[in-house]
Amino acid sequence: MAYRSREEAYEPDEERISAFSSPYTPAAEFFSDPPSPVQPTRKGTYTSVPVRHISEASTIHSQRQMGATMDMLERSKSREQQALWGTKIHWFMPTAMVCLLIAGISGSLGHHFFYASLQGKRADDQLMKVRYGTVLAYFTKASLVGSVVLAYRQRIWQTMRQKAITLRGIDQLFAVVEDPTCFASKEIYLKAKLATAMAMATWLIPIASILSPAALTAQLTLVESPNKTCTVPILNFTAENTADWLHPKGGRPGYSLSFINVTKDGTVWFDKPSFNAERLQVLATYSGKPINITTPCLKYNCTWAASFQAPWYNCSSKTQAEVALEIPKFINYTFDDLVPVGNKIYFSASDTPEYARPQPGYLDPILDKQGIFENEPAIWFGYVDKTNRFSNDSRVVLPPNSKPPTTYIYEMQRHVMRCELQKANYSISFSFVNNVQSANVSISDGTPAFTPPAGSSSFGPRDPGYKEFIAYHSLGLLVRQLAEGYVNLTNSNSTPITTTSLSKSRLLNQSDSFVVKNFHDEFQYFFQEIILTLLSEPFLEIGTTENVSCIRKRYENIFHYEMQGLWIGYAISSAVALLSIVTGFVSIYWNGITSDTLFSKILVTTRNRTLDKLVKQYEGVCLGGDPFPQELEKMPLRFGVIDERETDDDRTKHAAFGTVEETIPILAGDSYKRLAAHGSHYQSSRSWTGSPRAERYSESFQMDT
Repeated sequence: MAYRSREEAYEPDEERISAFSSPYTPAAEFFSDPPSPVQPTRKGTYTSVPVRHISEASTIHSQRQMGATMDMLERSKSREQQALWGTKIHWFMPTAMVCLLIAGISGSLGHHFFYASLQGKRADDQLMKVRYGTVLAYFTKASLVGSVVLAYRQRIWQTMRQKAITLRGIDQLFAVVEDPTCFASKEIYLKAKLATAMAMATWLIPIASILSPAALTAQLTLVESPNKTCTVPILNFTAENTADWLHPKGGRPGYSLSFINVTKDGTVWFDKPSFNAERLQVLATYSGKPINITTPCLKYNCTWAASFQAPWYNCSSKTQAEVALEIPKFINYTFDDLVPVGNKIYFSASDTPEYARPQPGYLDPILDKQGIFENEPAIWFGYVDKTNRFSNDSRVVLPPNSKPPTTYIYEMQRHVMRCELQKANYSISFSFVNNVQSANVSISDGTPAFTPPAGSSSFGPRDPGYKEFIAYHSLGLLVRQLAEGYVNLTNSNSTPITTTSLSKSRLLNQSDSFVVKNFHDEFQYFFQEIILTLLSEPFLEIGTTENVSCIRKRYENIFHYEMQGLWIGYAISSAVALLSIVTGFVSIYWNGITSDTLFSKILVTTRNRTLDKLVKQYEGVCLGGDPFPQELEKMPLRFGVIDERETDDDRTKHAAFGTVEETIPILAGDSYKRLAAHGSHYQSSRSWTGSPRAERYSESFQMDT
């Protein structure tokens, strides 16, 4: 059977090729010779190649079907339009690159504005917010990487036109954006530096999608509430003047500070401190601090200031000489009763008799002498401070008539003070931090609590302000009863003997029964704690509220947006994507077409007998089997014009991958259909057909039937 030369075996029908051309394929080749009939192949092996080349147009369709197809194409498009298919820059690829870049930048801006809208807000539903941010980061990453990939595909086609690269290198360039192991090849760094850098960008840009969600964090932040007003408790002792025991405040009887007796005509007079007054005094005494009020700033830490009038004990220290002159004969204690002269380390007594119970005429129905106050007793305190200095020290001067230094090991300092019940202005700065109350109390403008009407030396039930005064008196009386008594200590080794209820309070040390340091001020603070405890009981007749300015603060989980953490990654990624697109546009300009790495593009650019001959001796290679022969992997190929053939009416060019020796460069703007008619420079170039090398390849492709 006659042999067909390589030239004859590689001439697909021109019209049939035109019928399958599209604007999305690179420069299509057109041939005018009719197709050769299909030759049978050898059975049992994949190395056999039919006489008809694989790139030859299929003859499955009948000549009648092909004629009908060509008639339809001729009616729809002119031959001039067909000749331009695939040979000019199509709008889709540049538009897709730009649109993806714009989408990526828009995604980064959307991510920024979303996080900026959360800045300073309470971190509610954190998981969903992070998910939204992750979605935006992924969209931005996918868009930017997509734009770089499209530009990368244009670049590698330009690279493969300019440089000869081995099959292995071409494989790695086509797969490197999907397979990071392809970066292990040295060839792509040497022959495709810019394309390799673009491929690296597709793997590095996703880092921005990992770092950017971390730009939004939830931090524990001290937040101030916009509500600047608080309703806080205060005391109003004048309310006792109008309190009606038959109609108590809040419907709770017994919430006055005093119990009263009532005459037939309805006049009231003092009996004793009420149980609620005793309860609150005991709570403050045993707690060693004020009882907390209900915070007016629920779920917030807050501070505010309040002021009101309330009782206060004003204490003044007395010298030994002043004590001798001023202490009433009613008090059985003197300065010398204190150690080391006497045997007392503490004493307390009122300077006048207390209100008598029962009152004279208690059973008389007519109010005459009942409930009359002639005075308000003051408290005298004597106490000893134990120092750290030894009493047998020669430098220590002991008082006259002191006991021997061996009796009391440490030097004792004696003090006497007088405390008067007064009405004073309380200015209190309250603070609630983590539900712990603290208060800073300032006392001013103290005046005696016992202020009988003008021209009178006594306070009676019918006098104005009587019920307010007995409220003051009740609190003072409770404290005087608590402080009354003494503590004896015979020597340093003896056990203290106490008769005072003050031992139940924090004012006396539980270890040795000596008074606390700075007893003068501590006693005044102790009485202030009782007054502050009254604020904790809202049903007292003297209890009321007022609106004051306050500062509400609390620690909250607040969203904190670090813009720098977001934009560093996005700015770099966007810049890399922009540079890649510029590179892609330059490659499109020099290529003269747009392309990609789809299978159809690989198919149409590898249709040539050179590759057929290269794979002929390797069984299974034409089926895509592994492993791929190393000899083929190392074969340098270049994408260019692989042959030039004369026909009866034109000169035809075939662009495909080929060896360096048999390819010549493709220039932008050239047409691969009837180049001779356009005066192409290829007319004067060395033709592949007719050369000695072409004849050798033609002979090698001849096959037996």
